Amino acid sequence: MFGYKPCAICGAETNVVDLTAGVCQECKAELAVELSSLQRRYDAAMLDGDHGAAAGAVDAIETFQERWGLRLTAAPTVAQMRKAAGDPLASL
Repeated sequence: MFGYKPCAICGAETNVVDLTAGVCQECKAELAVELSSLQRRYDAAMLDGDHGAAAGAVDAIETFQERWGLRLTAAPTVAQMRKAAGDPLASL
């Protein structure tokens, strides 16, 4: 595929080869920082034993991943995090 499309976030015309989930490299880096922050929120809640807060963080992570189509490759999946947080409906 050849051509340019606007970034879904900033609107910058970007070569389609450089887009990830419709997002330019600069915005993708910002999204990675945001997703990392959500992941740290989950990790901190789990360390504190606050399963309610952990479940809230998992919900935010899932919403983020569904919206942007991005996830941290080294992080557990949403299903794994839900199971660890004690969600009775979680499945692997």
